Amino acid sequence: MAFGMYFLRKVGYNRRVIHIYTQGVAKMSVRDFLSELLKVRKPSTVASQSGFTLLEMLVVIAVVGVLAAIAVPRFQNSLQKAQFVEVVNAAGPYKAGVELCIQRTGGAANCNAGTNGIPPSINAAVGNVAGLGVAAGTITVTADARFGAQNNAAITYVLIPNVPNGAVGGITWNTTTGTCVAAGLCD
Repeated sequence: MAFGMYFLRKVGYNRRVIHIYTQGVAKMSVRDFLSELLKVRKPSTVASQSGFTLLEMLVVIAVVGVLAAIAVPRFQNSLQKAQFVEVVNAAGPYKAGVELCIQRTGGAANCNAGTNGIPPSINAAVGNVAGLGVAAGTITVTADARFGAQNNAAITYVLIPNVPNGAVGGITWNTTTGTCVAAGLCD
């Protein structure tokens, strides 16, 4: 009987239950005792149901959808910009050649592709570059068709040399021309 009282206290029954237990052994039938025990039992803390409601799931799906709608176009634009770097880098040797030509001739008028130390034009597609040419010092690089078309024209990257005070003052490049600026590929 001592173990039974200890057990009831440990489980969380109150004094009334313990009194019923001690009295029940002597005066009650087992059936009556159990029915009394169940009536006064401390309410058990039933584990609350865990999980998500349908509304919570719909809210999460909506938030993920909005984030995806914003992130996917930005990712695609970043990917195109990364691929367009090849087009920008293709102009590097031509820039050096035009700068050398301007130093030698004193101006950009005679600086054309294939002359005065400038490499020849590229007319066949190489990687992301569809073509490259130099006319009077202006370098025009045409991107491959995978970059899409702007107003039904190919995407171009154009570099125009600025020669202040002849060739002695130093050469700077104007890169804010070409259709790549409007397409957001060469800002």
